[in-house]
This record gives sequence, structure tokens and C-alpha cells, in this order.
Amino acid sequence: MGTNRTDSQVKFCLYCTKDFGDGSREHFVPQALGVSVPTNPFLITNVCDRCNKLLGKFVDGPFSRNFLIQNHRANLSRRFVNLSVGEAMPLSYMGNINKSIEYVGHDCDFYIGPTGDAVYHFHLPYPELHFGGGPESVPFTFPSNTFDPGFVMLVVRATNPIWNKTIKNSVKNQFIQETKIYVVNRIVTPESKLLAMPVELEDLKNKIVNLGGKHEVQTTVNLDFDAREIAKMALGFGYLVMGDAFARSKDAQTIRDLLWAKSPEEKTKTIVRGAGVFSNQDASKDPVGWDSGHVFLLKDVGEALALHVNLFGQISATIQISSDQSLWMGKILSEGTIYILAPGLRKSVGPISVGDYLVVKGGHARSSEAFACLLDEANASPIQPPFDLPNEIS
Repeated sequence: MGTNRTDSQVKFCLYCTKDFGDGSREHFVPQALGVSVPTNPFLITNVCDRCNKLLGKFVDGPFSRNFLIQNHRANLSRRFVNLSVGEAMPLSYMGNINKSIEYVGHDCDFYIGPTGDAVYHFHLPYPELHFGGGPESVPFTFPSNTFDPGFVMLVVRATNPIWNKTIKNSVKNQFIQETKIYVVNRIVTPESKLLAMPVELEDLKNKIVNLGGKHEVQTTVNLDFDAREIAKMALGFGYLVMGDAFARSKDAQTIRDLLWAKSPEEKTKTIVRGAGVFSNQDASKDPVGWDSGHVFLLKDVGEALALHVNLFGQISATIQISSDQSLWMGKILSEGTIYILAPGLRKSVGPISVGDYLVVKGGHARSSEAFACLLDEANASPIQPPFDLPNEIS
């Protein structure tokens, strides 16, 4: 016999507006940006399980694996990686190199590893999915039977053994468990859990060696990778600050229309104020940006509440969240409210005022002790050891 739910047990899904009972933990800032922190301000529970899974596959997945985002993630993680435990780093996706090397009907995607390692992923062509082609489009949560896991040929760059475990774990972490990983230029030990080169791939190995690291790379960047993600963040921050009243507002529905638009034409018809795409243009000069992490600013701009996002201190976007001042009045700081995420340190700070953020960042005062401590820790991160030992350059 079923159990009747009370009104207090029924929730309103922030993303699809349907009522639901049992929800799930939703990271409205994608986990790949480093939200695995002990105290996570970017976690909500008013999202149905269906939306959580769908947006994880078709919004967070393509965004997090986009060429630009992956490369920024790799550069930032290199500063803070813990080599003593072999912490994995994101690989940098460079593009497709089918014109440089061929293998019986397979595509070859080329990545750069933590120390400049060459990572060749051979696989059967991926299915044409509606959110674009290429490895950036295959969501983290897609079951392996929907695409070919393929195999990897790894050319290790570093000769300093302290990097070995991080290189291995980084490559393994990039691909699903079914993907076989073969090492081209190192002796494979049982404890590495990598594979020695099989005889049938010797010819392919020789082709890779003869390339000498020179490739003709073809990269496809999905220029629409970010619009849905910034819409998702806007809904999350709007709910975080203004609650259910915002979730049921007209402005929230306009942002949902952008989130769920099925075609470029639909997105064009959805009018959301702000530069709702991430741009590199002058983002490094953004006073809000911080090169050790991500900064999220909620600001009253007169007739609207805007969300400004700066990621990695390198790319930024702005989007209007609400035009109803009564919803945010008294709920954000007068100068603007800032949240800070430091993925390399697995820590977050906020909310703090814009004034405190800028004063601490400029080294003028410790008006926010929490952010000052975070800044001290980031600045004290150790210099990583060299990739190569003396006289042993690979």
C-alpha cells in the first residue's frame, strides 16, 4: 500500500518545476570545478533525481570536458597537486590527430599529461549526440556500452620518478575502467597496473615513436558549451539567496527556458540579460578574478540582481538572475556578495563583501580572516619538483 505524502514532503524542482518527493544532492556549480569541499555552499536538495542525472550528463559533462575548461583545470591543478599520494590531475585535451596517425577505422584523440606526457586514445567513432561530437561531449556518466572505450598509448615525458604515480593515476582517471592503457616507453611493473605493449600493436607503437611528438591536431570547440551551465549556476545561486519565491518567479522560468532550449533558434528567442557566455577577453584583468580558484559575485546593479562568475582567474561571464528587487532586498550585502572556491586547496569561503574581498586580495588588511587564511595557504603552496632528473631528459 502506498504512503500519502504531506505537503511538507513535496518539493518543487528548481530545474523542471515539477513536484517530487525524494530528491537528490545537486551541485549547481559542477563538481569538476572543485566543489568537493568539506563545507559546500553550492549544494542544494530541491532538484528531482531525473533533472540531476540529465543535467549531469548533458550540461555538466560537456562543460567540464570542454577544451578550454580542461586546459584551465590542468594548469591550476599542477600548482597544488599532491605528488606524495599520486593525486590525479586533469589531462589537457589537444584535439583529434587522425591525419597524423591511423589505426583501422579508429579515431585518435590526443591529450597532454601532467608532465607533457603524450596520451593517444584510439577508439571507434563516437555516436553523433545532439550536444556535439568529440570526447568533450561524452558525459562522465554514460554507460560504457553506448560507446567504444578503446585503448590508450601512453608516452611518459618525465624522468623524475616522483611524478610517476600522478601520471599513471591521471591517465587512468581520464578514461573509464574498460579502457586499456599501454605504456610505450617505460618498463611496466605489476604494481603500476598498466599494460605492456602487445605484439599486435607494435606497428602502431613504432608509428607513434616516429612521430617524435609532432602532430597535426584538429580541435573542435563547442562554442555553445557554456550557455546552459551559466543558466544552471544562475538558478542555483538565485535559489541559494532568494529561496522558493525566486524558484517560482518569472525570471527563474526565463532562465529555465535558456537551460532547456533544444536549438540555437530557441536560445536566441530566450532573452536573458548579461553576457551569458564565458569569455577570455580581458577576464584576466577582471578585479574580481583570482588565479588560484573561482569567484562568484552576486551584485545589485540597480534594476536587477546579476551573477558574475570568474573561473581560474581567466574566463568570466555575467547573467541577470532577477528583476524583482523585493526578492533579494536584505539578502545580499550592499556592496555585493562574494563566494570563493579554491579547488586546489579543497576549501571555500563566503559569503563575504566585495570590499573585504578586494582589500584582502590586495594585501591591505585582513578584514575577512577566512579569505586571508585561504590566500596565505594558496600563496604558500610549494614549488613542484622538476619533471626531469639531471642528465636524464627523456
